[in-house]
Amino acid sequence: CIFCNIATTTTSTTKTTTVTSTHTIRTVTTTGTSDLPTSCSDTPGWPCLGRIHLKGHGLIHIISAGENQPNSEIGATGISHCNQVSPYKQGRVYFGESCSRGTWSNSDYTAINFLGKILRFSVDLSKAQCGCVAAFYLVNMRQNTDPGLCGRDYYCDASRVCGVACAEVDLMEANRNMYKVTLHNSSDKDGRQAAFDIKYGPGNKCINTEKAFNVRSAISYDGSSVTVNLEQGGCTIEETVTYSEMSVPFWAGMTPVISYWYNDKPGSMTWFDGKVCKKYNPKHACGENVLFSNFSLSGSGDMLPV
Repeated sequence: CIFCNIATTTTSTTKTTTVTSTHTIRTVTTTGTSDLPTSCSDTPGWPCLGRIHLKGHGLIHIISAGENQPNSEIGATGISHCNQVSPYKQGRVYFGESCSRGTWSNSDYTAINFLGKILRFSVDLSKAQCGCVAAFYLVNMRQNTDPGLCGRDYYCDASRVCGVACAEVDLMEANRNMYKVTLHNSSDKDGRQAAFDIKYGPGNKCINTEKAFNVRSAISYDGSSVTVNLEQGGCTIEETVTYSEMSVPFWAGMTPVISYWYNDKPGSMTWFDGKVCKKYNPKHACGENVLFSNFSLSGSGDMLPV
């Protein structure tokens, strides 16, 4: 049920981009829609890849990005079992309340109110070596009316990767060796950050990244802080990042984004994991895909384990 690398040319209006050219779809072999619960079954059609269930919220459409970077082909992403999202190298997808085949529209993207909420998911990073970054983050895509430079899909982030800036909450930028949490307002590329590099890594007795682990992200009621908790086999580590300027972006509602990427330019990834990685060959060392699963959203009063 999963797609997809596509080369397209597009035309757009202010808030909708319509695919007008003939395009080629590359299918990724994963579990098909026949194995999904009936409530999640959907017929994929570019850029709509399928649906998952965000427990506590409802059905979510997974929408592929138009391009990875300007003039750079987007990688594939697999969707399966109503609760698994698996981006392949250079893949990026957005959470949507709806999805219109053949178009990208900012009105399709979710604008979830995360204030006072807990977002949970599980992740398997066992294939993501030094120089690879698997990410789960929140941006203000629903509010963005500039289609940008990446296939005109309305993507925005704090680094202006596709030419458009917006606030960004990195609940996870990670590989087997490093995990970072960063809050950025729309004009702050560097942001406020915390890192997990102790009690975390391949073979570690707490968070062994050769296996899947659980992530719990709690957003404060005023949006000024995010606490991320990693858990595996009863061992837990936690970091909190505080940034008062994030209140307004959280109040507006944010769109979750999942991606898996690398840059093979020498020295380009030391900013991320140079503290723990000394050798880089991401083009060959990055495994084909990573796996996110078991998504849920609940109130902050819910103190159950991840």
